[in-house]
Amino acid sequence: MSELLNLVRHTLDEKLAENIVTIDIRNVNAYTDYYVICIAKNPRHANSLVEFVEKEVTKNGFDVRLREGERESTWVLIDMNEVVV
Repeated sequence: MSELLNLVRHTLDEKLAENIVTIDIRNVNAYTDYYVICIAKNPRHANSLVEFVEKEVTKNGFDVRLREGERESTWVLIDMNEVVV
């Protein structure tokens, strides 16, 4: 697994995301290597997860390319090129 993927999974786990699943699509899609899917307990927890993942990723020298979904939304997507959460 990649360093970025390990960092993302560790951060989500540390911040109590539930049912963290990684889907390896390296042989299927040229756009990204991994999808990481998880469940937040509520919208506030989802916001917290997004903030912590983005903070840890940038602190460790990786780029966040795009974030989709609103703060009050029931879903959020974070695109970091190689990993999409």
